[in-house]
Amino acid sequence: MIHTFRQIVVRGDHVGALEKNPPWTVLWDTTRRADGQWSTAHAKSEAEALERAAHFVRLGFVVHAIKNPSGAVVMNAEDIAGRFGPTRAAAPRPAPEGEVQREARSAEQSARDILRGFVEEHRATPGRMLAAAALQALPSQQGVSPAEFERAVGYAKDHGWLGVADGMLTLTQRGYAEATL
Repeated sequence: MIHTFRQIVVRGDHVGALEKNPPWTVLWDTTRRADGQWSTAHAKSEAEALERAAHFVRLGFVVHAIKNPSGAVVMNAEDIAGRFGPTRAAAPRPAPEGEVQREARSAEQSARDILRGFVEEHRATPGRMLAAAALQALPSQQGVSPAEFERAVGYAKDHGWLGVADGMLTLTQRGYAEATL
């Protein structure tokens, strides 16, 4: 028995053109990795790679390195953190004579402000996770020190408003209710 098959012509007109250059690589993850296994993001240019790294840092992720198309490290973690990391808020100025300095806020007040920022700025719902560094940037703009932030997060954790693990904060149902009061 003889089988005949129809000839099929396949063209690649529908397939996009292949990239001319290999991509730049951004090595990142949600936490610092000791095993060297990083998530990767690819970019077509150095500018795009820098933009992606800055975006990851703003989200509170750890960016390990940026590599050029040949695989050489262009920026390491320290350089990236120095360039894109959160800027330190200026030290509060002493009050002029005759003016009363603002009193230190309680841990409860700070915790409630953090919860409100979590819900309002990040549109968080119960179960939403966010890197502590990203959430710390919100109150630092209002002059809240890192120690005050840590105290407030501890207060929120003790009252069941936030879950804290591996540098990540998780909004609980109780915390969401407190933030939306």
